[in-house]
Amino acid sequence: MTSSRIELSPITRISGLLSAEVEVENHVVVNARVRGTLFRGFELMLSGRKVLDAPYFTQRICGICSLAHGLVASRAVEQACQIKLHPSVELLRNVLLGFELLQNHIRHFYLLVLPDYVESKALPFQPSGGGDYRFTLAETHRLVSHYYEAINVSLLCHQCIALFGGKAPHQHGIVPGGAAVTPRSDLMLKAMANLDLINSFLAQRLARDVELLSQRYEDYFSLGAGPSNYLSFGLFTDPSTGSDLVPAGAFYNGTIHPLDLNLIGLDADRSWFVENDSIRGTQPAPDKPEGYSWIKAPRYNGKVMEVGPLARMVVAGMASPRSSTLDRIVARTQEAIWIGSLLAQWLPQLDLAMPKPQKCESVKLSSSYGAAEVLRGPLLHRLASRGDTITNYEIITPSEWNFSPRDSRDQPGAAELSLTGIRIRNMQRPVEILRTLRSFDPCISCATHLINLKDSQRFIFATEPFPGFTGF
Repeated sequence: MTSSRIELSPITRISGLLSAEVEVENHVVVNARVRGTLFRGFELMLSGRKVLDAPYFTQRICGICSLAHGLVASRAVEQACQIKLHPSVELLRNVLLGFELLQNHIRHFYLLVLPDYVESKALPFQPSGGGDYRFTLAETHRLVSHYYEAINVSLLCHQCIALFGGKAPHQHGIVPGGAAVTPRSDLMLKAMANLDLINSFLAQRLARDVELLSQRYEDYFSLGAGPSNYLSFGLFTDPSTGSDLVPAGAFYNGTIHPLDLNLIGLDADRSWFVENDSIRGTQPAPDKPEGYSWIKAPRYNGKVMEVGPLARMVVAGMASPRSSTLDRIVARTQEAIWIGSLLAQWLPQLDLAMPKPQKCESVKLSSSYGAAEVLRGPLLHRLASRGDTITNYEIITPSEWNFSPRDSRDQPGAAELSLTGIRIRNMQRPVEILRTLRSFDPCISCATHLINLKDSQRFIFATEPFPGFTGF
């Protein structure tokens, strides 16, 4: 028996700083540790600030999913101030969140996932050789062309967010109590024109490219299985009823259970944090001997949960409770196409006489929360205040669920579980590990890529227009 250890640090083409360490016996992963290696401290920064600052401040956590934080923080403030939103505001928020989801799903597949499977000098940040590439030359040429098209199509999504959110990223259209930007007919027409191009790309490019990937890498449907437990907070709000359009719930022990936020616990046993008291919450402890990650370990009813588009589909009864590297990618694609069709229904329904935002005159509850399904899964903001001042703010992000370390019961996180059992073909280039981790769409924090333009090569790649495209 041959055993070895592989450490990948940092893992690139994700949002934030992530590393993985795996123990391998006879080319099979037998143990894995996934580390979040960047400390942010946003929860500490919010302490002492005004309650109304939360939606703006928390959006700076991430440039990809900034709108999601603004939405959930606004819900926490609205609950604290006991504000009930007008249905037209809920519809506008659905539209904004829908475009946020689309820009992310498109970018994830083409910019973050696809380079793992395609060998081409026209793709940036890609090492050469030994990568288990299975596409023909013609297929590779077509996929690389779509890679560059995806950049412009994701821009169209951000343009739509800016139309109704003021700007993107870090929009300011979602505010506690309502919406700061009133829809106009010209804005709606521009958004619908953009959406036609986006939906054409989803159908003619994304769906077909993911289908091709599934055919060439069919074995990846049997690789990267997670914990078989799934969690969803419910996606989109039905303006007419106030209920979730995609239901909330938790799937474990082979059954879908109603969501109970009281069953969520946060374990910091293997994280670089210590629990101080109920007021200050968890505090950083970088020298903690047993810690190995800046990510905490959220658990639902004591169980490790997988979250994201696949989890949403399982909880909604739309998919079997099977997870794999490719199942996650396919689920994200199916969700993107469905969201595109929803936006086509919602945009013409936007209220041109949007009511003014309700003012948060006073904070009526000293403890509140905001929760929603967002880009990568369930996002939870817990707010504690004294008067109009925040005393404690706690955020549990989707990637905390997926990329948590082990807990006090020694249960590995979802991503750690997904690596266990993987067979690695080339120990010098363990692409199976990278492909599986990226299938979760990690968002550890915002990240910046630096390129030495003096030493790098420049590539010009021609793309063919997709049906309906007339130019950006």
